[in-house]
Amino acid sequence: MIRTMSEMQDSNKYMSVKWLMEKRFAEAPKLQEALQAAIDKKILRMHFIDNPRKPEFPTLCCKLNEDNKIVMGTLESIARAGELTEESKKG
Repeated sequence: MIRTMSEMQDSNKYMSVKWLMEKRFAEAPKLQEALQAAIDKKILRMHFIDNPRKPEFPTLCCKLNEDNKIVMGTLESIARAGELTEESKKG
């Protein structure tokens, strides 16, 4: 989930929780469960943004909580794995 969210953050300005549940992960119940667990465990940081279509209903969004130890460790592992892959390409 952390890798997926990290990749999605790189290509999306923001990620609506509703969009993730109803569109992006609609056909993947396991990812929906993982998303809910990530929210519950504070792996994701929640925030609201203005909704231009319906200003009275702000949009609930999420992004990785980079202060969370699980997130920090996972992102470091992903970065190290990427470095190893790059080194193996050179060698």
